[in-house]
Amino acid sequence: MSFINKVGKFKYIYAFEPDEENFKTLNKELEELSVNACNDQIIAFNAGVFDKNERVLFQPNSNGGGSQINENGLQTIEVLALDSVLCEKEVTFIKMDIEGAEKEALLGAKEIITSQRPKLAICVYHKPEDLWEIPLLIKSWVPEYKLYLRHHCHDITETVCYAVLD
Repeated sequence: MSFINKVGKFKYIYAFEPDEENFKTLNKELEELSVNACNDQIIAFNAGVFDKNERVLFQPNSNGGGSQINENGLQTIEVLALDSVLCEKEVTFIKMDIEGAEKEALLGAKEIITSQRPKLAICVYHKPEDLWEIPLLIKSWVPEYKLYLRHHCHDITETVCYAVLD
């Protein structure tokens, strides 16, 4: 919710949360926001994002972070390609911190990224190869993007690749 407070004005926010407990927490937070009359502008999906629509094994961590797609996962969840869910929507910004599934989720958003060229904030610290593979992938789709790498923490986490147009 701090992101919403920082962003301020927006038309719509589409939030994806596959962990059932975290999704319940998200909905409680959204109910509190409804007092501020922006609740119909925020659409939450109890699903993850990936390169295609399917069901995958998932390891939940309901402490707010760390849940991830995992072949030894305890649950089966739905994952969606953003291109299939938001194909008719105007997308101006995509933010991803999805525990190592960022590259696959970007592949599922290729059409949106190449046609609408939204600003991107994509975490690149979950897998070592994400540090170069994700920026190269983004740049191969939209060469005009300016890429910026920012580290937002004192340890090895929270490194984000930003892609913006001038």
